[in-house]
Amino acid sequence: MKLQLMFETNKDCSCYVPALKLGVVGFDIDDARETIKDLIELELANGAAIETYSFDKIQVDGKSYTCLIEQSSETGRYSCYLPGLRLSASGSTQGESKIAAADLLLKHKEEPFADEIHLEMLTVAHKVAI
Repeated sequence: MKLQLMFETNKDCSCYVPALKLGVVGFDIDDARETIKDLIELELANGAAIETYSFDKIQVDGKSYTCLIEQSSETGRYSCYLPGLRLSASGSTQGESKIAAADLLLKHKEEPFADEIHLEMLTVAHKVAI
């Protein structure tokens, strides 16, 4: 099984696994990667559900921003998360969440929270119970 990892680095490094809605913070990217690997094994062993998500782009004032779109399994609402800025907006559809995120960007004048965003795939061994 392949899982997408999203790292946001600043003074420390956070790592988020959208498919499991699981996150950790480490001292650096290597520490965060090793910590999340251990947590992934535990979550999968405990029967964690795999969630759907997608990465997309939104355009605001001529700039392109990567966004993470997730749907809540509890409410059905969508969130649009802007990595690096640590901003998130929600809506009843993917489109509404992206519009709300674009509105936040227009109001947001601060510097990015993270210095770097890094995406990578992690292959994990996972046996599916029948």
